Amino acid sequence: MNEYIRNNYKQAKVLISKIPINQKIEHEGNEQFIVGSSEVTNAKQLKLPYNIEYAVAVALKQGIPRITITEEQATSDDELQNKRNKQIERRDKVIDGVEKFWGIYAEKLANQYQQFGNAGPNAQSALAEYSELSLDDRIKVIGLVLRATHAGSDRVDMKGSENKPVFPELGLPNSFGRMAGKSLDPTKLTFVYESITGLHRRKLDGKSLGRDL
Repeated sequence: MNEYIRNNYKQAKVLISKIPINQKIEHEGNEQFIVGSSEVTNAKQLKLPYNIEYAVAVALKQGIPRITITEEQATSDDELQNKRNKQIERRDKVIDGVEKFWGIYAEKLANQYQQFGNAGPNAQSALAEYSELSLDDRIKVIGLVLRATHAGSDRVDMKGSENKPVFPELGLPNSFGRMAGKSLDPTKLTFVYESITGLHRRKLDGKSLGRDL
């Protein structure tokens, strides 16, 4: 790109010689971060229904809520009975959210977050396998896939290795959520520049890089 600028913009001064890592772009209608010469990650916050987000947040932080008041303790005490009922309600909401998570999550990936390519259909194909996992394993899987597909995705091992398998039964690759092998043409991107607070935002249409002065 430096050579292109020198040849076509005689009075231009290069302030940054390379596109910085985690540069935010818009590409084919998707918000992404450039994290390498041929790899991008998601930059769009993945939103789930509130009841699912609540259940997942609780489950990932503390597991399935416990019922600390026994039925015998609550039998003759209305206040304890009320507390026990609330504990049961909270536990059931978390379990219900964990059980429903995969179907809703996979549908979101497939229909609203197309930047993940085959990740959505792959997740949809693993619905039956997810439902057969224990609650504890489902929570572990949720933690992995959310790390793999959140804004600024991390690398995760979805199936591990032959010597140290993780969740091979789901059939998801270790590259789940990563978008490698991208050949990005700067003239076909929109570069997005935002302040730390997000209050100020401007865009540079890459097409302008292909126009002569």
